[in-house]
Amino acid sequence: MPRTEAIDFSAYKLRDTAILKINDPLGMPLIGPDGEQVTMEIYGPHTERFAQASKLLKHDLEDEEEKRLNTAEHLAHLVADVAHFPYPGGAEAILKDRAFAFMVNQVHAHIFFLGNFWPGGGKS
Repeated sequence: MPRTEAIDFSAYKLRDTAILKINDPLGMPLIGPDGEQVTMEIYGPHTERFAQASKLLKHDLEDEEEKRLNTAEHLAHLVADVAHFPYPGGAEAILKDRAFAFMVNQVHAHIFFLGNFWPGGGKS
């Protein structure tokens, strides 16, 4: 007999954002000045925010520095929040700073693993 009540499929949908726990370059939790692990709330590639941010990417850049800064700007638009790391200028300044390249790598990897956005997922 077919079901007649409405089925709630919300448990099968990806969340718009996921929390990324930032590690230092050696893989240990990066602890902010307040003693808590630094985290970033990131929008996933399935969101409207990602689609809008992707319009910022310039594919015709030849200069490596311009490419790096453009990528950082794109990723910064996908960061909803940075917690426990009150860096002046926020996510964009962090991601543009070469000394924080380890954070750029983690943000990029986090975005493209959809398991991070699955309900109950997002362990990174």
